[in-house]
Amino acid sequence: MPQNKKNLFISCNSNPSNKFPVYCKYQANSYPQPAFIFLDLRDSARKVNCYAGYMMSSDRIPYQQRDQLILRFRINSDSTIKSIESIFEAYKNDFQFILNGSTVKYHDNSKDLKGELTPEASKVFDRLYRNNSGFCSEQNGGMVNRLGDVLGEDIYPSGEGETLDSFARDIYRLDGRSDFWFGESLNSVGKIRLSLLDLWCEKVKNNIQIPKVASIALVDAGICLDAVFSNGVDVYAKL
Repeated sequence: MPQNKKNLFISCNSNPSNKFPVYCKYQANSYPQPAFIFLDLRDSARKVNCYAGYMMSSDRIPYQQRDQLILRFRINSDSTIKSIESIFEAYKNDFQFILNGSTVKYHDNSKDLKGELTPEASKVFDRLYRNNSGFCSEQNGGMVNRLGDVLGEDIYPSGEGETLDSFARDIYRLDGRSDFWFGESLNSVGKIRLSLLDLWCEKVKNNIQIPKVASIALVDAGICLDAVFSNGVDVYAKL
């Protein structure tokens, strides 16, 4: 059993306005950068404290990770701070066990430090590492960039007298429910409004009948007019 007791400090400091503290997507890339929870095995200057936290990482692996000075566990790139904190709370004893079973020493009489784990600590690490999938399957909440993920099939106003604008406002009020937050493409009523119009236009282009309120909204916005009228005003809008 590990005998090297160390103090583990977990750092989850984040700007409250930053809903997704590890999210980073470069314009030229199709997907966001990978994100991780990390466990730093190195002692602080007082030789008593080690740290765990979270980070966004490039594809390059710094030497601290190659030499097992910093252990990484994958998390979803759109993890919220609440989700990250819940992972630390659930697995803090495992992180402490790994830390207690770690040794940091100079490697092969060189000036290069290298981290090593006891067999017991290695087993716990492997269980959490999960072939580099880490905690991705345990996320609660996250980023929503598609209205279909929020609305399912209920993509049209259904209340009496409800309009495109009132429907968009109602959807915006769902932001943050169950710790799911709208991403950049849906983070305002105006953007939700445009997304609804795009959804309805796509339905019409695929010869799918849409409600009168949706057709009126498309015509008023001057969007998808050819598709609306080519499929028959009487069928779609009855204007």
